Order: sequence, then structure tokens, then C-alpha cells
Amino acid sequence: MRHIHDAPAGLIDFLFTELLLSLKDQGYSEFSLGSVPLAGLEARRGARFSARLGAYIYHHSTQFYNFEGLRSFKEKFDPEWRSVYVAVPPGANIVAVVADVVRLIGGGGRDRVGGKASR
Repeated sequence: MRHIHDAPAGLIDFLFTELLLSLKDQGYSEFSLGSVPLAGLEARRGARFSARLGAYIYHHSTQFYNFEGLRSFKEKFDPEWRSVYVAVPPGANIVAVVADVVRLIGGGGRDRVGGKASR
């Protein structure tokens, strides 16, 4: 979701609500708001390094991507959260994998599959 900073407060909520009501009138019973990358990972003692890293990124990377803000926005619509998993080979560069997943979710890399995502 992109917006200008001087847009009226609640505009995106209004647009989503109108969209959902319109789709409901057309007979749709479900709508996917998509996922929230890295949500649900725990930085607890004994967790795998990749889970702790993912949890750290989720909580401390708002200057790059506001994961918590995205989850908060979607939470307003009382979604049914479903886990999504990414399988990576042992020894994979987890930072690069997370960066690629975030870029793909954000819409980058649509023109390439199987290589590094474009910006």
C-alpha cells in the first residue's frame, strides 16, 4: 500500500472497507489480505538462529519495512491468519533469503523467476 503523507487519516481503511463490501455484494465470501512476513517468529532462548534473526528483523527494521504496522493494519479486518513457510537448503544465506521474500511480497522481482529478484 502506498500513500502520500498528507492523505486524510483513515483513507486506506475506508477504501479497503468499501472494496470488501462491494465484493461481498458481488457474492464473494473470502478475501486475502496477504501475509505479514516474519510475523510469529520468536526470539526465545533455544530457537534456531534463523528464527531469532527473523524475529529481530520483524521488530527492529521499520526504516526498511514496517512489518508490525502491516500486521496492525490487517488485524483491523479480523483476518483468519494462516502460516506460510519458506523452505531453504541448509547453509543458505538466510539474510539474502529474507530480503528476497520481502522484495517479492512488496512487488519487486515480478519479471524474474529463479534468479535474484529485481528492484
